[in-house]
Amino acid sequence: AEKAAAEKAAAEAAWAAGAAERAAQRAAEEKEAARHAEELLAEVEAEKRAKGKKGKKKKKGGGSGGAGPSQEPEDEAALAAAEEAELAAALEESARLEERRGGGG
Repeated sequence: AEKAAAEKAAAEAAWAAGAAERAAQRAAEEKEAARHAEELLAEVEAEKRAKGKKGKKKKKGGGSGGAGPSQEPEDEAALAAAEEAELAAALEESARLEERRGGGG
């Protein structure tokens, strides 16, 4: 009976070690995903700043609609930045939900 109890305890310890290993692996993957999302976001922000600096010297006064076309790329950059931010937020939320689901059971 003692041998069976010892074997059961050993099996439980092995399972716990495996669960801890899987949790650590998942945490590392989530951290990597978050880092990647942050890098993408930083890249988009840098591009947005670079584009913003180019467009800063706008002439005041009624030109022949010159400001119209130059605004479009800024809008695209803003949209892209918003999409990236949304993606990053979704990734983070997904990671949080994964963690809760995995940690609870």
